[in-house]
Amino acid sequence: MPRKEWGTKSTAHALRPAEATGISRRSSSHGKSMKRPPRGEYIAERIEHVEVDQYHPVFYVKWQGLDASANTWKSYDNLSNCAAMEHFVERMLQLHQVHVANITGELETQLANIPPTEDLKNISIVEIDAYDPLELQIDIILLAQFRAASSRSLRRDERIGRRALRRMQISRCHFARRKQLHELLRFEQQMNRVELPSPPIRVENNWDLDTIDSGFKYIKNNIIGAGVPKPQAGLAGCKCHESAESCTASSMCCGRMAGERFAYERRTGRLRLRLRSAIYECNSRCSCDESCTNRVVQKGRQHPLVLFKTNNGRGWGVRTPQALRKGEFVCEYIGEIITCDEANERGKTYDDNGCTYLFDLDYNTSLDSEYTVDAANYGNISHFINHSCDPNLAVFPCWIEHLHMALPHLVFFTIRPIKAGEELSFDYTLADNEDVPYENISTAARVQCRCGAANCRKVLF
Repeated sequence: MPRKEWGTKSTAHALRPAEATGISRRSSSHGKSMKRPPRGEYIAERIEHVEVDQYHPVFYVKWQGLDASANTWKSYDNLSNCAAMEHFVERMLQLHQVHVANITGELETQLANIPPTEDLKNISIVEIDAYDPLELQIDIILLAQFRAASSRSLRRDERIGRRALRRMQISRCHFARRKQLHELLRFEQQMNRVELPSPPIRVENNWDLDTIDSGFKYIKNNIIGAGVPKPQAGLAGCKCHESAESCTASSMCCGRMAGERFAYERRTGRLRLRLRSAIYECNSRCSCDESCTNRVVQKGRQHPLVLFKTNNGRGWGVRTPQALRKGEFVCEYIGEIITCDEANERGKTYDDNGCTYLFDLDYNTSLDSEYTVDAANYGNISHFINHSCDPNLAVFPCWIEHLHMALPHLVFFTIRPIKAGEELSFDYTLADNEDVPYENISTAARVQCRCGAANCRKVLF
């Protein structure tokens, strides 16, 4: 993108040559009167040269429409968006090309001795995003000028040399950052195509240079694995609309037909069930239509979300960009539905890595769990929701089109009001209590919990 040609000229902090005078009105060498440009809007016609003031570059600027006596010294910050700066840098690189090549080679040799893994230990993403290649080139020009003049100021040369090396290190990070942002954008676009027509999910990493695991495949619906029966549509549906205006808590709707309470508040559509309750939504055989209050999960995710990289070693996380009320549907836990025998085999590998995405479908606690959802390699946004010992989400079993008790949908609802920008979380180990119908299958070696909650148990698994 071409740089703007406007420089910022002010009398404060300007270093003028000794012969400089006032500039309200001037006469050129031809005796013509020259009007002063509007205050604060001066065009840099040319940068004459660069010097060092307290280890920082300052530039001697010729202003358009003013004679040479109005030239001033300006810092880089005042000229960074000026096209004349690019022309000056190109000219100086050409003028000192031999020294520039030697200095650049020396810096690259030093950089090669710094492992890329060390970069982010003393360089922030903010610095990387603010990287300006001209600043590195200017430092190299200064070093080239010193070398051409046989400068003996070792302290000055060393300090600017260290700064140039750091900027070259930031340049390396900047290249990796551009590649990272491209990959994150590609994942975001692919994810949102899958999620349509749900609101968009934004992907952010303002902490490090990690990207989403390329082996993870984003899906919208569960994948039925080998040995898992495909649920067959049930035969029953409510008849509320044949005897009343709509499905309500007082009508014989699907929940009451299954021995549970009506799931949602009629006015707000928010969940009204206690923890550990089951949700039975209306289905295609019910007499109601799509506007029915008892159709929430089946309409899909209704709130935008943000997938972001955490800054405390918990990997990726999910937060809400807007406030959520208690009882709102967030998303479904999606993945591969596999047999528990297969889950046990996969769990051995996951345990070795200290993490698991296995979720048993064992709401029917009278029998051992038959099937498990594995979201390790295939899943949706729920794959990234982190654990907390003080969670703001809970998982509920939900049945819609079928009543296969071993194959419920696992759905997340808010269990308290959540502020905009707050991370979403659920308790991975809640089901260690036998009274709770869901549990992660993993019995991995102890993994430290980093949720940061006041009631943190310190151990995740």
